[in-house]
Amino acid sequence: MLFLHNHWSNEDTLRDYINKLLLPYIKKRRTELKFPSDQRALVLFDKFKGQCTSSILELLEENNICVVMVPANCTDRLQPLNVSVNKAAKNFLRGQFQDWYATQICDQLKAKDDDHKFVDLKLSIVKPLGAKWMVSMYDYFLSKPEIIRNVFKGAGIIIKQFHNVHTVLYIMLVNNNVKVLEIMSSFHSSSN
Repeated sequence: MLFLHNHWSNEDTLRDYINKLLLPYIKKRRTELKFPSDQRALVLFDKFKGQCTSSILELLEENNICVVMVPANCTDRLQPLNVSVNKAAKNFLRGQFQDWYATQICDQLKAKDDDHKFVDLKLSIVKPLGAKWMVSMYDYFLSKPEIIRNVFKGAGIIIKQFHNVHTVLYIMLVNNNVKVLEIMSSFHSSSN
């Protein structure tokens, strides 16, 4: 990732991210999906001021990238990863830790040693477990693709097919009014 020595991000690091990662990725996806090179794409940003500069917004617009600003205090409802994936990931990892911790307690109780000790939570013990749990979480998400598929729907990003046109709509509630933003439409033959 691109960040400053203090691990913060600013306009320059975001520009580097866009030029080095985002634009090549979007170009690759447009090619893979057989979309025209000027097919619109969607980027969701929170209100971080480094993302809201005129030069960043112009760079995205020049590359046919539609920017939607998620209102303050709404990322838990409108950012796709926050709506579905992050919660599922946290629940999975929390469950892994709780199972491991319960096993540690049970093992101590089975030892019939009246001098019960605390569960050792040193980083040297928990860190390798964390890595193992991350790999297990990856396998978990592979086995539950609906979590990833539902992430966009839960954030109000839906794909609708009208005749042979797939349209991506971003539906937001703004000041108690529904705002629908058409992001991209593409024609597909009925044989696809």
